[in-house]
Parts: sequence; structure tokens; C-alpha cells
Amino acid sequence: ITLSSGKTYAIVMEYYDNDLKHVLDTMGPKLLKEGDKKWLLFQLLQGIEYMHERWYLHSGGRANSAAGD
Repeated sequence: ITLSSGKTYAIVMEYYDNDLKHVLDTMGPKLLKEGDKKWLLFQLLQGIEYMHERWYLHSGGRANSAAGD
């Protein structure tokens, strides 16, 4: 993306076969242990904090837009 000021920005997106919504739909939320749920939320919040600290733009916090290892 090039702005009228001449500054250029790149949009970088990674591709994953699955997203969080697919995993939860497949596994069912009841199969996740309480500790797993807390760890997943912690990782999502860390990712959001990382992006906000660096002024990165991101999409909304939908489960189908979250992916991870």
C-alpha cells in the first residue's frame, strides 16, 4: 500500500490449514482442559499486545481469524 505521502506499507499474511474456530468445532471445547484454555487465551492476548505495542493493524478478534502452533 502506498499512501499519498509516498510512504509504502506491506501487508503480510501467513497461511494456515486450520484456524481456532475449525479446531474448536472439530475437537469440541469440552475436550480442552482448563489449563489448555488458559494457555490459549494467554497466547492470544500476548499476540494482541505485541501487535498493539508496534502499532500493527489487525482484523477483529474472531476465532476464525486466529491461528497458531
